Amino acid sequence: MKSLLLITIGISGSGKNHLKNQLESYFKDDFLNIEPDNIRREKLGDVSDQSHGKWIFDLAGEQIFDACGNYKIIYFNATNTSWSRIQSFLKKNLLECDVIYVIMMDSMNLTLCQKRVMADIENGADRAKVPAEIVERQYVNFMNCKRDAENSDDEIFLYDNNFGKLVTYIEEYLDGQTIAKSI
Repeated sequence: MKSLLLITIGISGSGKNHLKNQLESYFKDDFLNIEPDNIRREKLGDVSDQSHGKWIFDLAGEQIFDACGNYKIIYFNATNTSWSRIQSFLKKNLLECDVIYVIMMDSMNLTLCQKRVMADIENGADRAKVPAEIVERQYVNFMNCKRDAENSDDEIFLYDNNFGKLVTYIEEYLDGQTIAKSI
């Protein structure tokens, strides 16, 4: 079985976890979520501990490598906002998966994302406690990453909260239909 790796590109509060929940519900046993925050929670006991970033991403890469060929959909759920780091991550892990980059368009609305993060923290959600100034920095990096992705020859999908459109895109891709770059 050929696996499809969906790599999110989006800032904190852009809806990556919401999308993960929808995809997981839809694709069920054909879906695997790999998330550095979950690895931090398991290995370090603290989802907000950013002190071992390289190690955490190495573990995520190992999990993705092991999952390729065993799941139809692998969802790499991380705050990926550096195109060069994403490309280095993929080269390092020599993945045998097709890759589609899912650009979370809510990332374009910095205020919305900051409000979502603050609301989650205030409501005690089990999430990384990302300060507003870090979300601002992520936003600047996201804008550069989005531009680089759009200028690449890679398969990208601009996710604008239309779940049905994304599912159709994924299913057509898995069925082997030729799909033009989606921008």
